[in-house]
Amino acid sequence: MSRYPTTRAHVHAPGHSVRLAILTCLLLSACAAPRVEIIETVHVPEGTVDTTSREITLQQHQDFYLPELGLWVSNRFAGARMNSAAPGPDGSLVIDVRPENSPINDSAWYGFRLWRDSGERPVDIVLRYTGGNHRYPPKISNDGKNWRTIDPDAVTATAAGETRYSLDVGTTPLWVAAQEVVTGETIDTWLHGLARQGCARLSRGGFSAQGAPIPKAVVGTPGRPAVVVLGRQHPPEVTGVLALFSFIETVCDDSDLARRFRDNFAVVVYPLMNPDGVREGHWRHNINGVDTNRDWQHFRQPEPRAIRDDLLATDLVDVVFALDFHSTQKDIFYVLEESEGPEDYRLMIEWITAIADSVEGYHCLVQPVSSKVPGSSVWMGEALDTPSATYEVGDDTPRERIHTVATAAAHAMMELLLRDRSD
Repeated sequence: MSRYPTTRAHVHAPGHSVRLAILTCLLLSACAAPRVEIIETVHVPEGTVDTTSREITLQQHQDFYLPELGLWVSNRFAGARMNSAAPGPDGSLVIDVRPENSPINDSAWYGFRLWRDSGERPVDIVLRYTGGNHRYPPKISNDGKNWRTIDPDAVTATAAGETRYSLDVGTTPLWVAAQEVVTGETIDTWLHGLARQGCARLSRGGFSAQGAPIPKAVVGTPGRPAVVVLGRQHPPEVTGVLALFSFIETVCDDSDLARRFRDNFAVVVYPLMNPDGVREGHWRHNINGVDTNRDWQHFRQPEPRAIRDDLLATDLVDVVFALDFHSTQKDIFYVLEESEGPEDYRLMIEWITAIADSVEGYHCLVQPVSSKVPGSSVWMGEALDTPSATYEVGDDTPRERIHTVATAAAHAMMELLLRDRSD
């Protein structure tokens, strides 16, 4: 998640450009309802982000047995986050959740498993956060693959800032997490599925700080104009990678549009930009304690540096479109402000408008960002001289809606780029 400020100031507020206001009015009047809204530009002063490596505290991966509760609790799996587990004075299970370091974005990720040696009975769970607040409604799974959200009415916040809910726990391990657990292995399985389909050529874009491969896939025809797609810079941002999956799968489908697109373009995909942070269940940062999406100016961290070097070394004829998938509290698109490239800006607004027109009831929120923002989409827009955007998906956006919008986004991109190629 880019987590740029999203103050809801409308474009007719004092200080905004007349061109931006006119463009917004045209967009809104073109629809039966205000389906595309452009809000205040994000400006970040230079020198405000330090991406020097910082110390982190790793969680200890272990199985906790709590005889007072007759309960096992474990964080021994990729993507888990649980710093300690102990019985509460009222017979509850108290889970401590702490970030890798601070200061940090308030994306309090958690993940653990529960089971008993025998029998089944309920247990009250208390999530106690340090350095953050409850953000993600708990999701549960019996296999770590198929997830369902706990009834929100069953989750209560305590006066101490803790979160409490009750679960039935038996001998079959029950997974509990902030979002669906999408690990590096999950993404690797997905990529190999695309390769078996004959749609993707797999390689790696580089290595993380701990030496983990950063996977890379090329869809379409090498040597053709390229689209660049990034994902999973921030570990908790699962809805962003779900959208990335649907977006790329649409480009890989058997429709006439997708086949023509693959014949004429190459899509370069890096779906797991922070493999160490994802594995460790980090709230935000890489293993060096840094937000990699703030390191696209100085490139002090190995992950953005590796992808920069790979993109600049790759024989890309021309980069014509770039996206970085993230998550935040609501769906929103961040685009490089119009003054930085009017033609690229107009193409992005045309693309977003086409998405809004394709999805019934969908409201597209757009926020321009200045070139001072040290994020990936700004770097790609400037260094690769291409239209670029950060594609943000809401934490709680229904999963079917995520798929629908991402599919529409892929269709709109393919149609626009094929149109421009034929002009």
